Amino acid sequence: MSALAQAIDTQEQTQSVTTISANARIDYILRFSKQAVLVVDEQPEHCSNVGSQFLAGLPSDHNAAFISVSPKLNDIQVRCRIVEQLFSGELFDPEQSIAVSLINLAKKQRQAISIIVDNTHFLSLQLIHELCQLAEIAKKANYQINVLMLGEIEAGVIVASNQGLFHKKLSILSAHTGQLLALNSNKFKTQNSFFKWTKKKVWLMIFCIFSFVLSAIVIFLLKQNVLSFSELEEKSATLITDKKTNVMVSPPPKKNKEILVTPVEQEASVADIYLALVTPSATMEVKEPIIAQPQDILAALNEAFEVETLAVDSDVPDNAKPIIETKVIQLRAAEDEEGVDVSTTKIKAEKSLDFIEKDKVALNGLTAEFINEAYYLSETQGYVIQISAFTQQRTLDEFLNDFPLTVYHGYFRRINNKEMLIVTSVIYPSRAQAEEAIKDLPGRLQSNAPWIKALSSIKNEINGLQGSQ
Repeated sequence: MSALAQAIDTQEQTQSVTTISANARIDYILRFSKQAVLVVDEQPEHCSNVGSQFLAGLPSDHNAAFISVSPKLNDIQVRCRIVEQLFSGELFDPEQSIAVSLINLAKKQRQAISIIVDNTHFLSLQLIHELCQLAEIAKKANYQINVLMLGEIEAGVIVASNQGLFHKKLSILSAHTGQLLALNSNKFKTQNSFFKWTKKKVWLMIFCIFSFVLSAIVIFLLKQNVLSFSELEEKSATLITDKKTNVMVSPPPKKNKEILVTPVEQEASVADIYLALVTPSATMEVKEPIIAQPQDILAALNEAFEVETLAVDSDVPDNAKPIIETKVIQLRAAEDEEGVDVSTTKIKAEKSLDFIEKDKVALNGLTAEFINEAYYLSETQGYVIQISAFTQQRTLDEFLNDFPLTVYHGYFRRINNKEMLIVTSVIYPSRAQAEEAIKDLPGRLQSNAPWIKALSSIKNEINGLQGSQ
């Protein structure tokens, strides 16, 4: 857009605003207030015209400094140029605030000072704040120091972004209309666009592109299988000597290994299944049964029953004696046929009673010295005191540690598909004796509410557990 078109657009936008001279507004503010003045405009030449007119209107006794800021100048260089133009030959600290340096120098040479800074949008926030502090301190100390800053809209954006630093310290004017602009004016509001490129977005875009390219290279290499050397042909540069001609020749190329192809399994049809069932196979041979000899039968019986003596132990339960006697009769008959002396042989009752008496290691991992189901099967009738029931070894051990002096007996039963160890007292002939024995139990055992149980129900529970196994 040309300068003429921009001037026409600006004129149309400001028809409703009364246009006054920017320099007249500047003179009024500097004379009757303690604030610095910032003149902004979208076109730099408008600000330059305001600065030129302000310099031309200064009295001859005014000590003036004009600084045109560029991006190459840092804060120390700007301070040096301002002080050197106003007080040449005076010593000062360039790292010290411009407000402190000029106030100290103004004390020595009391005179009117005017500072004009062009291209203020290139100044740092620190220097803009120092110039505003200089104007405020000078007015309070009755020093005639005027500060005028000229710049583009970006200078107003810097000030508006830090309103707390410039409250009642800085007046902002429009170079074109001469009107005052508030710090919250729409001209100073930055419009953040998603598509506006920032340094952070550029680095993020570079990282994404690099990651994408790296991923593409890795995928390409994996597809080419360059990392696997199993398919490379082996080349040997070794030469061999031909025995007939005594000439060095290269070895013949190696033949490729045969590739084994696994046959694809096919589903059998109905006709194939029928033929396989009807046609006898060569591998399906029916073996004829081998007739056992008498000596083989005798050896098997001796090994199975571990014959040592013919006498049956007296402590075997009544329901197990018929089974043992039957085995003894069969063994006797076999021994008589072979002419074996049976006077010194017997059958171990405990090996034939595995379904009645269990070892010390019981079901569910529970172990105790008093577990003996044959004890309950040895009596025909009676009553016991059921003291407690356990499913875990830890609780059983704690119980035995707490009550070690009591005589216990135990058996296993199944409740809700779970084996449980039942701990009881000895067998009492009558229910009355069992009730009297409850009174003799320790008080803590009585607090567990022990109860009397018939021996017949215990036998049913033992048989029920054995039948389920």
